[in-house]
Amino acid sequence: MRTFTILFAALALAACGGSDSKTADAKLGTVDAPAGTPDAPGGGTPDAPAGAGNGLTTTCTGAAGECPTGTTCTGVMGVGSQTVGWCTPDCAAVATACTDGYDGPAGGMPTCALSTAQGQPPSQCVVICTDAAQCATGFTCQMVNAQTKICAPPA
Repeated sequence: MRTFTILFAALALAACGGSDSKTADAKLGTVDAPAGTPDAPGGGTPDAPAGAGNGLTTTCTGAAGECPTGTTCTGVMGVGSQTVGWCTPDCAAVATACTDGYDGPAGGMPTCALSTAQGQPPSQCVVICTDAAQCATGFTCQMVNAQTKICAPPA
């Protein structure tokens, strides 16, 4: 039996945002610059160790301790594996939760787009993709609906 949350594919595609080259995010405690480089003003100290991530590149089965602190194991009903999911931060209250600390391949678009119940606003993250190269190791780019593909563990 699947022990992690199965989400409805309510892909509202509401972007979660991110930092830009003019805004320091050191106070957020994450690295969101390419290749784990610091984006603090004047090339300051990195926000967090490289590879700390926000969980979106980590697979999970729902067992305790698999996901980084502050994230939960999730999946999308009918997409990919029904026993393996991925870790996701809660993005309902923090607009940048999906992009902050994302350490996946270039081209994937971490987005706050999954809701825990039909008709509810998005509260969990997913990586939108167009091909498998945009997904982390252990994930494939899979069709959710006629227009959207996401990175998810394969079936």
